[in-house]
Amino acid sequence: MDDIQKKIEELEDEQCAELLVKQVEERVTYQCLHILDHCNTLEEAKKKIEALLKD
Repeated sequence: MDDIQKKIEELEDEQCAELLVKQVEERVTYQCLHILDHCNTLEEAKKKIEALLKD
C-alpha cells in the first residue's frame, strides 16, 4: 500500500510541475506578443524580449 501511495504522490508532483511549466509558457507567450504588438521595430522588440527572458 505504501508503494501505491508513493506512486500517487509522485504522479501528483509531476502533474503540478507540468501545470506550472504550462502556465509559465503561456504567460511568456502572452508577454512576448504584447511586446511585439507595442514596439515600433523588431530590434526594439528583440531587446525587450531578451530582457524579459533574463528575468
